[in-house]
Amino acid sequence: MVPIPPPPDYEPAHPPPPPPLGPEHGMQYPKPGELTIGWRWVLTLGWVGVVVGLMAVADTARVLNKPPFWLDHGLIVVPFTMPVLAAAAAFANHRLAIWLGAAAAVTLGVLAVVDVRATPGIAASLGVLALVGALTTLASLAGRMPTSRSTA
Repeated sequence: MVPIPPPPDYEPAHPPPPPPLGPEHGMQYPKPGELTIGWRWVLTLGWVGVVVGLMAVADTARVLNKPPFWLDHGLIVVPFTMPVLAAAAAFANHRLAIWLGAAAAVTLGVLAVVDVRATPGIAASLGVLALVGALTTLASLAGRMPTSRSTA
């Protein structure tokens, strides 16, 4: 009987090592007051959702022929300005994104209160959108990088 030759020597294929992390290798960390990447996207998409909801509310009010004062008087940019600014600031990871989100929620809440007598259904929809924006902004505080404190 002929002996079986031993298997050839070889090294198993290993996955490549992970890339190095850190600022010296192109990794950027949020600065104090900015949001982490995940919470930045939560805030951005939350306010984009509010803007889309505002579009739906404006179109529904027009179709039902029950326009709120801002739609009736040609002031359609009034409810959209602050939410769009909040979404843009969150997308750009601006330090004021949280404050702009809070201001946008307050603006929508005030518009809802102003419209409650003339168009209660539209006002309720604006109130819900204001609440969604406020809760999203409040939740995003969890991802805000703390400011550095001096230990002198």
